[in-house]
Amino acid sequence: MDLKAQLEQFFNDIKDVLKIISPICAFIGLVGAGVIYMGSSWPVVGKLKRDNPDLMNNMFIGMAVLLAAGTVSALIVFA
Repeated sequence: MDLKAQLEQFFNDIKDVLKIISPICAFIGLVGAGVIYMGSSWPVVGKLKRDNPDLMNNMFIGMAVLLAAGTVSALIVFA
């Protein structure tokens, strides 16, 4: 097996793993955002939001990056 075939196989394996992991990360992020947004009456979540005022902004930026990465990878696969 030559180097080119090994590299293609490696990146195909990475792509397959990331296709499984990225939706799981997005789901966990959405559930976390929902708990943080709706759970402000809980003392732990309320203190977390007070201590980190830009927490929701950072979380949604992270989810947007995941969405963009998934879109780019899908465009590469179908191109």
